[in-house]
Amino acid sequence: EIELFFSSGLAEKLAHRGWVVRTEIPFFWKADETTAYEGIIDLVAQETTSGNWLVVDWKTDRFEKGNEDWLETLKSRYTKQVLVYTQAIQSIFGVKEVETFLYSTPNGSSHSLF
Repeated sequence: EIELFFSSGLAEKLAHRGWVVRTEIPFFWKADETTAYEGIIDLVAQETTSGNWLVVDWKTDRFEKGNEDWLETLKSRYTKQVLVYTQAIQSIFGVKEVETFLYSTPNGSSHSLF
């Protein structure tokens, strides 16, 4: 599966000069007066010249062959989780836009969420 990642467009993008990439980033974020989130973000990257940010959440879910709805299933399961990661990065680092991806390790494919 690692070979699939290294041959992906996402890995190619992150390999360009200027990207600072960190993995397994712990965070604690107070969303409001009554809600706080704690977790670990799989990958956070910042492009130093443009200031662009990127979050990737690896997913290992496996689906039956021929299941054409696997991507929609992944999105419905994990969009809320990745939205929290995105909002935490925006709040903690004071950035407006964060590219956000789910990366399916069994399929070797990345999918933009927002």
